[in-house]
Amino acid sequence: QKLSVDSIRRRRDDPETMATMAFAELVYGKNSPYAASPSYESLKQITRARMREFHRLFVRPDGARLAITGAVPKEQLKAAIEQYFASWSKGTQARPAAPQISQQPVPGIYVLNRDFDQAVVLLGHLGPPRHAPDQFAMTVFNEVFGMSGFGSALFKEIRSRMGLAYSVW
Repeated sequence: QKLSVDSIRRRRDDPETMATMAFAELVYGKNSPYAASPSYESLKQITRARMREFHRLFVRPDGARLAITGAVPKEQLKAAIEQYFASWSKGTQARPAAPQISQQPVPGIYVLNRDFDQAVVLLGHLGPPRHAPDQFAMTVFNEVFGMSGFGSALFKEIRSRMGLAYSVW
């Protein structure tokens, strides 16, 4: 908890953190849970009981995926899965629905005036629903154009070829 308190105390010193927080408020709305940032008050609300309840509601096999790679014999793998996951029971209570986004972002150029020696530029908009039918195609697109760091087309163009930024994603 001390690290979290220190992180809250120092976030105004980090341009990327400040930009990300401001951007989330612009896109989702100031009162949206998607724009919420940790606060001293929210840290105080974290208890062992609340963490156990969260785990009970969200960490369960219905809806989970298990990905395995490597040269493991199929029968050995099945035995290990049975051994370690057989007792993992499905939840009986429905998970809460994800909060709806009620704000429509207003296009524009927004400047967060802070005394920093570097700039952070964020560009974005509301995307498709989390479990859209073409989510895997979108994941591939994101990897090619930005989220894969050094290997992305944006990184190669903006950082490597043009030398305009240290990081691009």
